[in-house]
Amino acid sequence: MFNDHPRPSILAAGLLAFGVMTGPAALASTDNGVQLLRDNCSNCHTEGPAGKFTRISELRKTPEGWHMTINRMQTHNDLRLTASAKAQIIQYLADTQGLAPAEAEPWRYLLEQDTNRTEATPEEFAEMCARCHSSARFSLQRRTVDEWRELVHTHIGHTPTLELHAMSRDRPWLDIALNETAVKLGETYAFESKEWRDWQKATKPELAGNWRLLGTIPGKGDF
Repeated sequence: MFNDHPRPSILAAGLLAFGVMTGPAALASTDNGVQLLRDNCSNCHTEGPAGKFTRISELRKTPEGWHMTINRMQTHNDLRLTASAKAQIIQYLADTQGLAPAEAEPWRYLLEQDTNRTEATPEEFAEMCARCHSSARFSLQRRTVDEWRELVHTHIGHTPTLELHAMSRDRPWLDIALNETAVKLGETYAFESKEWRDWQKATKPELAGNWRLLGTIPGKGDF
């Protein structure tokens, strides 16, 4: 992607990655963003003080990650959204609960679908997480320890046979997941970080204007 400005790193400033960036008018303000969550998500996610929502407000993801989450809500939980509301919710969450370029840089290959590579997965996550997921999948998320634990429970809810899988049934999997793996994930990929605080304060690239997109479509060629 090219225009008159330097290439913005990791798409943290908007949703240009999947074509929903429509200019400044599409940006969701904080008040509007909270209202969008209230209108579309509060049937399942309880709102607490200061516009915080259970299972939403204690994690950070890339725009692509939030997009995947909302797709799952639509597929599994019958969430119904207009295209405009979906784009604004994703952009609001990516702006306020995204990843800094420095946090996402080591795993950009997954966002760019450059996946023909061998990952170096930390030993503590290799058997517990990476036997099902790529390392980049969980490394591109930031959660509190409690929220990582909630994610463990989500896995059990979606896949009740998880503890019977290979590399699960030979150990107290749930105890390890909750009390060791989730704690280590919370330390390694913490919700609070200096990189994110610095990125929130940084001047962002200006994305408005005319863009020229260059790429390749498999089976069709360059465009």
